Amino acid sequence: MDKSPFTSLLHTNTVPSDSQRAAIRDFLGKPREEAQRLDAKVSNLQRLLEEASTYLSELRSAIHAHEALISPARRAPDDVLREIFLHTLPPSRDVALSADEGPLLLASICHRWREVALATPRLWSSMHIVVPFQAVKMETIQGTMARWIRRSGMVELSITMKPSASRRARVWLTHVPAAPSADVSTGTIVAPLLEVSRRWRTMQLVLSTNADVESLTSLTPEDVPILHKLHITYEQKRDALEPIVLPFLATSSLRTFTFTGNLSSFPTLNWPHLRNLELDSPTWSMNLSTVFPFPFLRDCTVLETFAITLYGYQVSVPEEDHTPIILTRLHKITLRMKLPVEGPQVFDLLHTPALRSLILASRITSNAATLFGPISQLRFLRLSLLQLTTSALATALDALITLEEIEMVGEPQLPEEDVVAGVQNDPLFRRTLDKDFLQTFLPIESETEDGVATVRVRCPALRRLKLDDIMFTRDDLILQVVRSRTVARADSVAKLLRFSLTAKRGRQLDLFAELGGAIAGGLSVRISHQRQTHTAKYSALEGTERAPNDGALGLVGTGDLLSLLPMIP
Repeated sequence: MDKSPFTSLLHTNTVPSDSQRAAIRDFLGKPREEAQRLDAKVSNLQRLLEEASTYLSELRSAIHAHEALISPARRAPDDVLREIFLHTLPPSRDVALSADEGPLLLASICHRWREVALATPRLWSSMHIVVPFQAVKMETIQGTMARWIRRSGMVELSITMKPSASRRARVWLTHVPAAPSADVSTGTIVAPLLEVSRRWRTMQLVLSTNADVESLTSLTPEDVPILHKLHITYEQKRDALEPIVLPFLATSSLRTFTFTGNLSSFPTLNWPHLRNLELDSPTWSMNLSTVFPFPFLRDCTVLETFAITLYGYQVSVPEEDHTPIILTRLHKITLRMKLPVEGPQVFDLLHTPALRSLILASRITSNAATLFGPISQLRFLRLSLLQLTTSALATALDALITLEEIEMVGEPQLPEEDVVAGVQNDPLFRRTLDKDFLQTFLPIESETEDGVATVRVRCPALRRLKLDDIMFTRDDLILQVVRSRTVARADSVAKLLRFSLTAKRGRQLDLFAELGGAIAGGLSVRISHQRQTHTAKYSALEGTERAPNDGALGLVGTGDLLSLLPMIP
């Protein structure tokens, strides 16, 4: 465009005269013609570009389609393809009955893949079944199970049944009738499994009614010759139930057994062969009591891991004159119960010389020293701090000089005299939590009688520290503790190698930046804030890492409430 004679007027508020307006119109004649010409040229170039882009896309698509004809995968023999298919299955769980994973996904790719998938029994021998509450959905799942069982041929079966979030809400929080109910009974989806019991390898069953249990009573140990791992969830809620009788539990092949349900329904097993045992029997009836350790543990001579949940029960330990229960192979134990505050403690009667790992959720106060004294050889400890006092925590840590890893959930209580008032005003105990409890892990400076300065560190062998569900403990105190465990020391105190923090609050400090030097020195750090909550929805992927939600009920869910039961006087 030629140089404008009206430069002095451009970008101003000056009103041109009539003669200037006429001159401007004359001046714009040629530029407007040039703009129209260029506009047409640009439109033509854009059309050519679009045509070229379309052609290029079609060309690439044709190339890719032809390259697929000569791809190695297309030429792979069926046995190689089967091996590849097996490696696509989830490595640590059963396969969900979902169209976007496992054999259903593979069979949807092409005709050949479908044929190979249908001819590969091991693809169909693993099932993760989310048990709904509605009978209509049960029938649909039964049909799917029947097809998978048929396609699995004679391969050993691994099946997980998991109650859906909606089922747990309606069944576990209400009374389950003793008579069969179409909307409750799981007999519809258990029935197809009875005919193939000889192929049971790993089974997790959900039983709701007496009829569901009775359907299994016809099975004998000979009917389950390879059953290695079994989990039974029994949804009956009444307290005065008789132990369920299942003859097939006497099989000598069973090594791992888990029971979720009423304590009085707990069945009898072939104890001498059992390696792993878990009993999950919380109750909302606050007037129930039981004695622990259970006498049958004497017969579990090769037991290696044991987990028990008895929230809601008043637990007592027999007097010390009872013959000790000796479990020489037990190396891991989980206790979720209200332990006695006074008198004999669990490990006074239960002797576990090989114990290295303890997960504990119980109210601990003055019984800390007597509880942890017999198990000072621990290497790993996970504690629910909501049920402890800070002084009890310190006493426990003083006894565990070989501890290498500790995981702590929540924050402990303030002194007991403050807790009583706090319980009345705050049923979730949040006003009574000790935000300074981590000072327990700081070096303790003192002087000997000769005036020599000394420094004592609790858990001198500690290398891994994990804090979960932190609400009130300050970031600056957390930083102080981690730094005190990562500096070079002349004494025998171990250097912290791994630190993890999950906080139910916003970030106060940039801990990653503050710990930059320690991280450069080899410290592994993992930090997250503000747990998200979700609305419960039914999904065939529940209980897997791909679940859209985990049925969370909010900040405090059913599990959190159950964990508070041991604290109630």
